[in-house]
Amino acid sequence: MAHRIPFIDARIPLLDEKSIERRIEALEDRGKVRSLISQGPFSRARKIHAWLMARSGLAHLKSDQIKMLEPLKNGVRLAGLADVHAADLVAAELHAEMPWMAPATRAAWRSLRLAALKGQPVRVPPLLLVGPPGIGKSAWARQLAERIGVPSVVIEATNEPAGFAVSGLQAGWSSASPGKPLLAILRGRIGNPLVIVDEV
Repeated sequence: MAHRIPFIDARIPLLDEKSIERRIEALEDRGKVRSLISQGPFSRARKIHAWLMARSGLAHLKSDQIKMLEPLKNGVRLAGLADVHAADLVAAELHAEMPWMAPATRAAWRSLRLAALKGQPVRVPPLLLVGPPGIGKSAWARQLAERIGVPSVVIEATNEPAGFAVSGLQAGWSSASPGKPLLAILRGRIGNPLVIVDEV
């Protein structure tokens, strides 16, 4: 079951400067607009594009960042399970592969069943997995994401500032970038990725 939610509170301009200039030239050829000879090549298109960008709310972003957002202008999909049977299947497969992680699997299973019963997108509440190193806590979380059909993103709390990894670095820093959860949404085009914070 798939749901969509709005993702960008901005208007992404559909035309670049070259496309705008081609449209103006086509209108001039058909006599729909007067020629703006006083302006240099692409000057008028540049001004129109700048005006569109100012109205869009995205003028502060670079063109590659806008291109990354463009596929999500009509919203983002939230992954869900078709029915309760699908939730049962996810839990059964996880338990068969990692039976020692049964308490975590049960907690996730309850959440998946509840979402499926209500016809809602998948949502697993925060889980704190405690255990010795190497028992497969992170592997279990990645397997859960894969079986649900959502992207997973790992934040290594010991190797990187976890706050920046989640929220990103704001403009003004030389390495300004979005946080890892947002990048996972942009790359996977699914609005409910599974975020794994490793070594809390």
